[in-house]
Amino acid sequence: MSTVIHVISHLSPYGGTTGKYYGWLKHSRFRHVFVLHEANMQAEEVMHSFLCAGAQVVPIGSGGIISQSLEIKRLSTRYDKVVFMGHYFRGAVLASIVSLLRRESLIIPLHGSANLFPLSKRILYKMMLRLADKVIYNSQFTARSFHHLGNNQIIYNGYFFDPVPKKPTFAPKDSVRLLAIGGLIKVKQYDLIIRMMKFLPMRFSLTIVGDGPERGPLEKLVEGDGLSERVRFYGYVKDAYRELKNHDIFLHPAVDESFGIVVAEALFSCTPAIVTDRCATYEVVNGEKYGWIADSADPESWAKAVLNIVNNPEQAWAKAEEGRQWAIQMFSADKFSKAMDAVVEEVFVKPGAR
Repeated sequence: MSTVIHVISHLSPYGGTTGKYYGWLKHSRFRHVFVLHEANMQAEEVMHSFLCAGAQVVPIGSGGIISQSLEIKRLSTRYDKVVFMGHYFRGAVLASIVSLLRRESLIIPLHGSANLFPLSKRILYKMMLRLADKVIYNSQFTARSFHHLGNNQIIYNGYFFDPVPKKPTFAPKDSVRLLAIGGLIKVKQYDLIIRMMKFLPMRFSLTIVGDGPERGPLEKLVEGDGLSERVRFYGYVKDAYRELKNHDIFLHPAVDESFGIVVAEALFSCTPAIVTDRCATYEVVNGEKYGWIADSADPESWAKAVLNIVNNPEQAWAKAEEGRQWAIQMFSADKFSKAMDAVVEEVFVKPGAR
């Protein structure tokens, strides 16, 4: 059996990358080996789920690039026909080196935009993307940030959405509950939607699920603006998508999101979603066709979008139901798996491949 060797830092218990590759495992016709080069950061529950899905999980030592590359090369000799897949920056470096050493094919999937890297890493990425047999971008936004370098293809992320509860209808009552989910980091711009609350009536409340380095400054902003009774921080919540059924509208003000699984989950749950036009979340909602767009720098614009949804519940519900069908069609685990298997097959049979 042909083998895909994933060189990846760790299997995170949250986030889109782990979810989409778990979906691929469940449907793939290839053997998958995950080489973890940050062995001290493993989530046992996630590793167990990957093993149950048929993958092999191999933590390696935490030495330098050369020693890790040689260890991966030794590991890869157990398999006759392999393709290396390098995830994130260090994983891409290691996979590139080992693919050259073993003269095997290389695929580099991009899970984030180039804007998140300093100039030195962007230059190295450009070199690796030109070396790769195939580059996979997870959105047009990500591809543009890397100038569509390499022999590339755009494959949107795919997930198992079955656990995400679907709303029976959209009918906000006396109180309107707004929700945001994600890491509390600057590019998510949660300060924008906190400032938005001053433009909404008192019956509107905001719940922010997630944790991160910006939590302290955000809590100070809430307190300083006198919004402590209307804005709540839940911290990290396992299976946070379950909160969608308890809220009326989902907000995602990020300006540098390469996909945004939580936006796809909001679509799947029939929760009206507001995003910016500054990143890949705009693609996830297919522009204004299945979502609402607000200005990435204007909190009053977000308040107007919220009020537009609440004041037009029948239109909002019709768009939400259509958005669910769009999400099922575009972002399923089965669709993602078939597309990724096709890429691996293409690389294996490519004339002149290493």
